Amino acid sequence: MQLGFNDNVFSITITGCNRPVGNVRIESEIAARNLYNQNSKIILGLSGGLDSQVVLHSFQSQSIPLSCAFLYMPGFNDLEYNNVMILKHKFNLDLTIIDLDPNFHKDELIEEYNVTGIPPFQLLHKKFLNLLPTDHDFILGLDGPDLVNKNDVWNVIQTPDSFVNSRTRAMQMLNRSGRIIAWEKIPEIFLSILSDDMVTSYMCAHKYIVNNGLSYQGDVSILLIDHFDLYMKPFMYAKYWGNELEYFPKYQGPENVSWIMNTKWHDYKKNIIFLPYCELITCLQGRQTKTYYQETK
Repeated sequence: MQLGFNDNVFSITITGCNRPVGNVRIESEIAARNLYNQNSKIILGLSGGLDSQVVLHSFQSQSIPLSCAFLYMPGFNDLEYNNVMILKHKFNLDLTIIDLDPNFHKDELIEEYNVTGIPPFQLLHKKFLNLLPTDHDFILGLDGPDLVNKNDVWNVIQTPDSFVNSRTRAMQMLNRSGRIIAWEKIPEIFLSILSDDMVTSYMCAHKYIVNNGLSYQGDVSILLIDHFDLYMKPFMYAKYWGNELEYFPKYQGPENVSWIMNTKWHDYKKNIIFLPYCELITCLQGRQTKTYYQETK
């Protein structure tokens, strides 16, 4: 999957798979081998969450060398830090910890946001990556699909302001020879997730899940963009990895940075693309290449 963002028009190019695909664990392990064969210098951005653990395990289980790096914001994401240290000792990780204080960089990040439109927290990740070796490929942990039913047609939505897409855009601004790799945008992994029975079961049961009164603390309705994380991901990963992963409670990382969390930097409705689910599956299975563009008014 290739992102494009030119003249304020967002596009996604989907490239089909070259073969039938297996489940997400099989495809993740194949991807780990392929990436290592292309460049043995690889760094994983390790948050400690399930998504980055899936990538970590795909290398570790095959004894493929992998370095890890963690963005530590002392006093803000100590929960993440503690989880990462558990993983470090469990897997004897080659781990680099980069300390950055978001408040120290606040004015600079907001100024850059005003120029680029990229949310400040993702620009902080650009600073983080800029302190790592430039010749290493850098892997962003797996990010699941955002599914929406529009006029009785299922779609996968993509937007340049999603966490992973905006982080990718920020990191690609750097002058480095190593690639930025968003794990789920590898076509075979993308297809393995979309066709998994946890996803298809969610689509069948969505009327039960959506608007059912469940909410976050403070009675805020659960957002659509969190449905994969809450309703599909933990069961999908447990199905394929079982107790090989550490199931730390859900978190995002910057919860305690009030100016990041209390301001809606990510505008998901702007420049949005609706990828029809069935058409997308057909494209991925049929070895096709197709470009989709944002809706225009």
